Amino acid sequence: PKLVYQSTLTRKVELIEGLSELDVQEDDTSFLDPEYADILANRDRIQKEFKEQPTALHNLYGAVTDLFIDYHKFKGRDVRQKVGTISQILMDYDVEVLIQEFGIDRE
Repeated sequence: PKLVYQSTLTRKVELIEGLSELDVQEDDTSFLDPEYADILANRDRIQKEFKEQPTALHNLYGAVTDLFIDYHKFKGRDVRQKVGTISQILMDYDVEVLIQEFGIDRE
């Protein structure tokens, strides 16, 4: 849940600049998707929250990457060359692909 939350928060922060520019240029922003309208309405709170924990997402990525390496090291595999792949999966946050890369059977 923390990884999903931090990833979503980071994505919202990335959208704020574009949405703010749109807000300035358009008199009526009622055409915006409700999610984007919410981001625009709460931009100050979102930015403040992001600034209070700027390295949280990076730390979570590091913990998952370390877990991936240690899990496979325990299994006798050297997966250091896959760290870049894991980092990209985390940035895209595709949990199913992440589970596949870990090689965990969910049954």
